[in-house]
Amino acid sequence: MTHGKILRQPADRGDRDLDHLRHLSAVAILGLPIAQYPDIVPPEIVINTTYVGADAQTVEQSVATPIEQEMSGVTT
Repeated sequence: MTHGKILRQPADRGDRDLDHLRHLSAVAILGLPIAQYPDIVPPEIVINTTYVGADAQTVEQSVATPIEQEMSGVTT
């Protein structure tokens, strides 16, 4: 039954090649000076709301605070 062996070899070889690529990538990243790292800008969220007739405290308590609580990772 050589069919099973022949069909498995390319997958095994591919896994081995992928492992080599991962190791080479890790070595390349560790060897890269920090000055050459790309500038990464964190995502920005902008929300505009309107609450006609409400004062600032009401808008903060009923609109802004609940939105901030539902957003993960948002710093105010």
